[in-house]
Amino acid sequence: MQAIASYVWVDFSEDAAEVNNSAATAALITVGGAPVPATFFYDQDGDGAGAADADYFVFSAAAGQSYKMETTNLLSDANTFLEILDSDGTTVLASNNDRVAGDESSLINWTAPRSDVFYLRVTHYPDWGIYGSYKVSVSAI
Repeated sequence: MQAIASYVWVDFSEDAAEVNNSAATAALITVGGAPVPATFFYDQDGDGAGAADADYFVFSAAAGQSYKMETTNLLSDANTFLEILDSDGTTVLASNNDRVAGDESSLINWTAPRSDVFYLRVTHYPDWGIYGSYKVSVSAI
């Protein structure tokens, strides 16, 4: 199934950052770096069937600096829901479902309240699908 899905641009495989399913296992994302490819797919038992997942990324921010966090290049049935979490990894500071009406990618422009580490959590919006792939990035603006 994975070979067929790959042939038609549906990514049913774990991305390079797995296992990044919590703040404790968050993958580092570089501010100003290239967009990071990711999938909503986690195969905990290695049977190839997999399941939907949440992806966590950690980044360092400077007090008063503005940042743009976004998801792009959505494939398959990806529909991203993006959240910025405080340094505790649970408190939601900002969120976005759809960039604009009709565009299921996500965009947050945000100013850091202090110099610290923060988290991005990307989940599939609870609509009709659970899989898909996307790219995520953080840039200073």
